[in-house]
Amino acid sequence: MKVCELEDDSYKVFINNEKIKSVNFYSEESLEVFIRDIIMQLKHRYNVMLRGLYDVSIFLNEKVGALINIEKIEAFLLPQRDIDLRIKIIFDSKFYFKTKEFEIVKEFDNIYFYDDNYYIDASNISDFIRYVEFGDIIYDENLNFEERGIKISKNSTKI
Repeated sequence: MKVCELEDDSYKVFINNEKIKSVNFYSEESLEVFIRDIIMQLKHRYNVMLRGLYDVSIFLNEKVGALINIEKIEAFLLPQRDIDLRIKIIFDSKFYFKTKEFEIVKEFDNIYFYDDNYYIDASNISDFIRYVEFGDIIYDENLNFEERGIKISKNSTKI
């Protein structure tokens, strides 16, 4: 598990594909155990206490993993420990890896360059979790570079 962003009342968590293999996202019980585990890890590792109403969007890609957006909608006047979640699952999401460092992506095919960043389809990276710390994960909502960026080939020189 990697927390990509920690902001007040908004969190992005990446879970690699090995961890999500055991989760049945069509089962309410399995999904509940999965989400509870993430909430507990946020609490114990990052001292994040979720209270109130949250929208949870789970972007899934079986080859890469899951990116989970947790956004607070409102704090309600119930006991301190209460949390309510509205969960939305987006299957077959497209993930890209974004980095400023060309050296990290130069060995891969289908690299895009846009706005001083390099992008590569994360499903083309066999051990994606090794690369996560060197850049950001871009998902379905943020893929405007495919139309606007420059596609460069494997082993090109740095732009």
